[in-house]
Amino acid sequence: EMWNMANKYMKRVLSTFLLGSSLGLFVASGVVGYVQPNLSKVRLEEILNDEKRNLGLDGVNIDLIFGEAPMGLASATKTEDGYKITLERLKNKFALKHEIYHIAKDHFSQPQTLLGQIKKEYSANIYSLTGLKF
Repeated sequence: EMWNMANKYMKRVLSTFLLGSSLGLFVASGVVGYVQPNLSKVRLEEILNDEKRNLGLDGVNIDLIFGEAPMGLASATKTEDGYKITLERLKNKFALKHEIYHIAKDHFSQPQTLLGQIKKEYSANIYSLTGLKF
């Protein structure tokens, strides 16, 4: 009985630690996007074309727009003829790479669960920081 209680307690502690660590990494990985300088639309278009080649999206129409985005940051959405990346306050390389990664991995068609959303955002953050694809 005592062993069973100790085992349950350790599982709870480990789960809490893993969740806290994961959320900490998730937050830390996204902070970079807030401290990068904003770039011109011309420079961001160049980065967009480079990233399209890097992610195998050469033939995909992706419009880059400076305008209103959810929470005033950045977003990627499907359109009738491709995709649209909207950058509002975050007009930088990190935000652009983050949004194009969502397009490359077709995150739009995946289930919208909380855990799934965290995984998609985290993987897009990691790609934006390191270029690693997973």
